[in-house]
Amino acid sequence: MDVEIFAICDAATASANEKINVIGVFDIIQSPTEPIVYPSCSLAIRIRFNESEAGKTKAVRISIVDVDKNEVFPALTVNVEVPAPRYWSSSIVQIVAGIVPLRLPRFGEYQIDLAIDGQVAKSRPLIATQQKPAAP
Repeated sequence: MDVEIFAICDAATASANEKINVIGVFDIIQSPTEPIVYPSCSLAIRIRFNESEAGKTKAVRISIVDVDKNEVFPALTVNVEVPAPRYWSSSIVQIVAGIVPLRLPRFGEYQIDLAIDGQVAKSRPLIATQQKPAAP
C-alpha cells in the first residue's frame, strides 16, 4: 500500500476514470481571532494497493489532532473495498471528503492523520496562525 496523495485543499473532485483533481493545497490557515473557522475545504486522498489486497475491505480514518494528540475535529471514517486491478498489478482508491466548515479551537500546530486498518499511514501538519492587521 502506498499513499500517493494526502492533501488538505480548497477543493477536490475524484472521477470514475481514476483521476483526482486538487485545487489550492495548503497547510497554513490565518485568522484574526480564535476559534479559527475556515469556511470550506476538502481532503484529497489517493491510495495505491497491491494486487494481493484486491477484494479486501479497509477501514480508513482521518483525524485532526493538536500537539497533545487530542482530537479537535470529529474524525471522518469510511470503509472502502479495494478493487481488482484494471490494468496492472495494483489498484487505487480515491477519497474526497468535504469539510464545511473546518473549526480549530486556537492558534497553533495541528496534525492531520490518515489511518488505514488502525495504523497511521500518513500525517500532514496544519498550522493555524493569527492574521496580522493590514498596515494603515
